[in-house]
Amino acid sequence: MSRPAPVVISTVVGLQALDKSMVSLVRSMGAVEWQIFFKIRLPAALPNVFGGFKVAISLAVIGAVIGEYVAAERGLGYVQLQASSQFNTTLSFAALVMIALIGVALFLAVFAVVVFYVPTFGGIFLEADNFERANPASTPEHIAPVWYFTPFYAILRAVPDQRLGAFLMLLAVLAFLFLPWLDRSPVRSIRYKGWLSRVFLTAFAIAFIALGYLGLQPAAGVYVVLARVCTAFYFAFFWLMPFYTKAERVRVPE
Repeated sequence: MSRPAPVVISTVVGLQALDKSMVSLVRSMGAVEWQIFFKIRLPAALPNVFGGFKVAISLAVIGAVIGEYVAAERGLGYVQLQASSQFNTTLSFAALVMIALIGVALFLAVFAVVVFYVPTFGGIFLEADNFERANPASTPEHIAPVWYFTPFYAILRAVPDQRLGAFLMLLAVLAFLFLPWLDRSPVRSIRYKGWLSRVFLTAFAIAFIALGYLGLQPAAGVYVVLARVCTAFYFAFFWLMPFYTKAERVRVPE
């Protein structure tokens, strides 16, 4: 979920950010929908698409390590998990350092090309808003944060009380640290868990992507209501985990 989510959210944002007058213009010239998509919408959305890849390349390492945690018999994630269970601090720290170095190396490999050869790249690798000239005489009607902060920004705005909203936004980030204690299942791999864990994980993924979209919309009307519903599903995944992981029937690996 962590790997495709930035690309999906940024692509949706890029496709919706196109000036409607341009679409109306090409339609008046006889363009059909597939021509509008491939020749107008998709090229205009490329800055957001590659902006998603910019973040996803680091998250891909995290996703690979998590996959090794739950269902692998080799790899750095498996090594770290085994070292932690054996209280081998040296080996666990060494695996953690290697994971961090791989993530940093992949991130820098892309941006070394951008910084040294194509610093702007036509706005494809950098957010398009960074290339717009500032106009102190006008203020945008809706100011949205950078897209990869929008799921947590949507949680912040979903709560009427400002302090409680800030607390829930922080808790949404830190909740992942408590997963080892919240999960009461005798198995760790999703392959052996019951249908309740699968349902809650699917609902969590949908809620996270939906919050990413809602964080880019104005905080009014149906967007606020949907953000509150998705926030409830987001936290239900964590708060109810001790109960549904303990109650469900699992398959114990042989």
